[in-house]
Amino acid sequence: VVVLHRGMVKAMVGGFLDRFFNRAVDAKRQLGSIFKPIVYAAALQLKWDILDPLPNRREVYSYQGTVYCPRPDHKPKSDRVSLLWAGVKSENLATVWLLAHLTDRLSLPEFERVMRILGLDRREGEGYEAYKKRIRDRHGVVVGRRALMEAAFEQAKKEVEPDVIFSGDDDVLDDLRALHFRLPGARLNLPPDAARAVKAHDFTRLRDLDRAMSRAWNAVLSLLEKSDHPRFEETAGLRGLLRRFHVAHDGDKTHIVYGVKPVHPEAAALEPLTPALLSALSPLPQASEIRIDGVLPSRTIHLLQDRFRENYKRLLGRPRYGAETLYWIRDFRLLVNLSYVVYLARRLGMTSPLEPVLSFPLGPDAVSIGEAACVYHAFMDGRRYALPGGGESNKMIPLITRITDRNGETLWEYGSGGKKEVLSRRIRGFVSEILRKVFERGTARSAEGMVRLRIGREGNQQEMPVPSYGKTGTSNRNRNSSFVGFVPGYDEETGLPQVEQGYVIAAYVGFDDNRPMTSRRFTIYGSSGALPIWVDTANAVVNSAGFAPGLDPVELIFGSGESESPEGMHPVKVNSITGLPVSSDKASDVSGGDAVEILVRGARHIDAVGVQRVFEPCCEARP
Repeated sequence: VVVLHRGMVKAMVGGFLDRFFNRAVDAKRQLGSIFKPIVYAAALQLKWDILDPLPNRREVYSYQGTVYCPRPDHKPKSDRVSLLWAGVKSENLATVWLLAHLTDRLSLPEFERVMRILGLDRREGEGYEAYKKRIRDRHGVVVGRRALMEAAFEQAKKEVEPDVIFSGDDDVLDDLRALHFRLPGARLNLPPDAARAVKAHDFTRLRDLDRAMSRAWNAVLSLLEKSDHPRFEETAGLRGLLRRFHVAHDGDKTHIVYGVKPVHPEAAALEPLTPALLSALSPLPQASEIRIDGVLPSRTIHLLQDRFRENYKRLLGRPRYGAETLYWIRDFRLLVNLSYVVYLARRLGMTSPLEPVLSFPLGPDAVSIGEAACVYHAFMDGRRYALPGGGESNKMIPLITRITDRNGETLWEYGSGGKKEVLSRRIRGFVSEILRKVFERGTARSAEGMVRLRIGREGNQQEMPVPSYGKTGTSNRNRNSSFVGFVPGYDEETGLPQVEQGYVIAAYVGFDDNRPMTSRRFTIYGSSGALPIWVDTANAVVNSAGFAPGLDPVELIFGSGESESPEGMHPVKVNSITGLPVSSDKASDVSGGDAVEILVRGARHIDAVGVQRVFEPCCEARP
């Protein structure tokens, strides 16, 4: 256990036997999902919004020749969640997707600014060939014809969105955005249903199906024109031509779907297109209206293909390692995304080696809980505390407050190294809201209200709940259980909780030999192993003599007892299953969800229109 207050260690437990080895600062462990808030903070800096919807389904990611298929640690209740709810419910799939698309909302000048921060732009005096060699050989980004084709396709997806909306097919926008130009040939490590859903979004496959559909539908129309029978069902050969066509009913709309096993939101509701059903359609649909495999209309596939060809021809005429080209290259964009979260983690206080991998938010890197406490200290007050001469590489956690000589003269005092702000108030407010909801609706809800401040003398004590913020973490095979969070301090003037004056507490449970904490009778998770210890430590902190000095017990008992909403934060109701605004059509279609109140910054929108998106990359944060 480690407890920090104003950048200083206030308490520490190095294990049951802590001689010779202090596990709080020296033991490096995989702490699991406590890394996820780093990704959310990075996204909020790069123009994402706390209520932006994120896909929460199985997906395939290709990066520098490798294929990654993340798995959920629980069955998701919805295939779309807000960024907020991805953190509250600890959704692996949505968080990895967010990391993979971290810079998607940035314009080219903003993307170049992030490149400069990470040292991935062309340095002063660096020639094109030298830069190309550095990005290709040191960072592994190879811009060949395949990469340019994928880049041209990503551009095409963005460009056709207005046309799709204008044609009345806005219900397929999510499918459009999920398209891959060509899926990797390797076998996907996915369950059969998930693999089929992913393969359905392979554009190359859809394009081939579209060509087969056009041939079959033209043959149907040609046969009907030549037929002498007024009833379609009496036309010879028609049933065979229709064997891959289906009818899908979507409210008051009827779609014709073509495919062997079409992927459709309600696949069971699909029915084969028989000659009798075909005769009931008036007028007969055009081939361009038919939905290929239930994913996209044929006209959208043709539009994508046309834009893809134009973009590819244009990209061939540009320098392959120029910023305008790299902006669209998937491997380079992923390199920037992964490098940025590692960079942010270091700025927040992590000093152990961190790998820039897509599984970063799931906690594959081994760090100490002392480092984790430093990161959450920055989430709490926005600062990283530096020791004199330590710089960014300082690995010390301060224990000594002052050094004096024999005459009492101060030789050194903690704090003289300065405090560096690394997160703005806006980012801190959003991340704190995620961590607060973890106790109310997420993985720590079993501990909601269990941290309590006792007021009064023994025998006549009153208890008041203290707001709690935090995140659980469980490593693979339950080798480590962790929980990191904070409780607010109290302002002596107002008697209200003050988050920025709070105490950060980090705890982990695990064996020294890193064996799994499982048996036939029990399994230890973050919420069952480290969380109870965290709660006990938090209760010891809030009931210590120095926690709330000088406060009037009467004011604490009869006052509000609740934290004031942070400046500029306002309540909004969201769906308890998706975390999306309840008044949004796409959020309210989930059955069984009730309304939950959260805090957001500024007057809140209902959909994506009108969101005030802020670009404030790390080290350029506003106070």
